[in-house]
Amino acid sequence: MNESEYKKHCNDLGVSPDASLAEMKAARKVNNIKWHPDKNIDRSKEERDKRENQLKIANNAFDELVAELERRAEQERLKQEWARKEKEQRERDAAAERARWAAEQRARATETARQAEREWRAEQARRERERQEAEQRERDEVAAKKAKEVAKLKRAKFIKRFVISVAIPALVLLTAVISFFIYQECFHQVPTFDNANLAVGDTVKFGYYTWDVLEVEKNKALLLASESVGKRSYDTTKLDVTSWKFCTLQKWLNSVFLVRFNNKEREMIIQTKVERPLKRIIDFDSPPWVEDTYYYSFFILSYNEMEMYNVSFMEQDGNIWLRTGNEDNIYTGNTGNGLNYAVEFYCKNNSEEGRKYNSNFNDKFEVYPAFWLQL
Repeated sequence: MNESEYKKHCNDLGVSPDASLAEMKAARKVNNIKWHPDKNIDRSKEERDKRENQLKIANNAFDELVAELERRAEQERLKQEWARKEKEQRERDAAAERARWAAEQRARATETARQAEREWRAEQARRERERQEAEQRERDEVAAKKAKEVAKLKRAKFIKRFVISVAIPALVLLTAVISFFIYQECFHQVPTFDNANLAVGDTVKFGYYTWDVLEVEKNKALLLASESVGKRSYDTTKLDVTSWKFCTLQKWLNSVFLVRFNNKEREMIIQTKVERPLKRIIDFDSPPWVEDTYYYSFFILSYNEMEMYNVSFMEQDGNIWLRTGNEDNIYTGNTGNGLNYAVEFYCKNNSEEGRKYNSNFNDKFEVYPAFWLQL
């Protein structure tokens, strides 16, 4: 029982914390006389119950205090018994310590003689070990010198094989690559176009790709790839990116795909502002369009542009990405890697043909780039 509980029981009994057992018994007797039910017959039932409950608390406190005093008395007795046993043990330990000290004195004299002998033997062993170590160092130096000579020969052979098998082929390949780029920049013939020899519906060769002419203006022409340049995702960041400005397909077309053309060809590609929807709605109604604030070398067509230029992407079945992203972030499900948000594409197969939505993660759709050519 801790001190706070002890004080609480003393308070319930009506005595001070330092009261003796006799004082507690006297307080119990007074409480029995004061709160006993037989002494409160003339009081109300509520008052009698209250006093009877107070009597129970006081009697319970008395029992707890008596038990605590008995425990403390027993603890004191055990403490005194433990102190007596400790005193006896100290006396026995002192006698044993005196006997041990005498034995140590005898052993110390014997050990001194033995230590002198061991030191003499250790000195002899040390001198022998130093002699053996010196001989071993000489042998190791000879072996290390031979190993260095062998390693030097192996390095020379390895360098010779590396030069023959790797360095020379790499140099030849590097020379071929440099020659290719020099040819591409200096000797590759860039076709020239003008309004007289270019008309809508023509097919022209530009770079390493074939392009269809969709529109011809005074000094520029809109070209669309005749064939797909590959299948790619609209966006691979696994975020809710559906706008053309931030998708990874736009970044790929205007970086990796753009460098496939030489400097002269890139100078003929016009940096163009493209239109994007201000608001997309799921029923495919025509949305209002605004001009993008960014310039792009390459882009993909929107559905409106596809209808405007009467584009037929391919003879065979397939799906083609369109630039019109889902501005309302239409959610199409969870693939396990994150949320999918809808992006518009053009579908053509045996059963249906038209515009639809699909996940921006889908990497099975074709990419048909377009750009404006300087005439």
